[in-house]
Amino acid sequence: MICIVTIFISMCLFCCKFNARFRAEKERAVKDLKALSAKARSESALQQQHPQCALLLQGHLFDSKFINTAFDLIEKRGAFEILDFLVVPNLENLARESQMVVALSAPDADTLSALQEDLAKLGDLLGVRVAEVRSEW
Repeated sequence: MICIVTIFISMCLFCCKFNARFRAEKERAVKDLKALSAKARSESALQQQHPQCALLLQGHLFDSKFINTAFDLIEKRGAFEILDFLVVPNLENLARESQMVVALSAPDADTLSALQEDLAKLGDLLGVRVAEVRSEW
C-alpha cells in the first residue's frame, strides 16, 4: 500500500512539474507570437505604400517546385503575403491541384509588372496557372 501511495505522489509531482513547464513554454510562445505579429503589422504597413497586386496560383505548386522558385523570385525584388491557400494532396491514381492567392508588393510599378511577368513565365514553364485577381487595393 505504501508503494502505491509513493508512486501516486511521484506521479502527481511529475504532472505538476510538467504542467508548470508546459504553461511557461506556452506563455513564452504567446509572447513571441505577439512580438512577431506586431513586427508583421508594421512591415505590412510599410509595404502598403508600394504598388501591390494579388495573384491566383493554381496547379502542382509543390510537385513542380514552383512555390520555392516563385518565392525566391518575389523575395529578391519585393514582398509577399499569402492571403489564401488550399493544399490538395495527390491520391494514388489521381493528381490533384493546389491553389494559392498571394499578395505581392514591389518598390515601384515597373518592378511589380516585371515580377508578375516572370511568375507567369515560370508558371508556363512548370504548368502552373498564374492570374491577377486584384491590383492596387
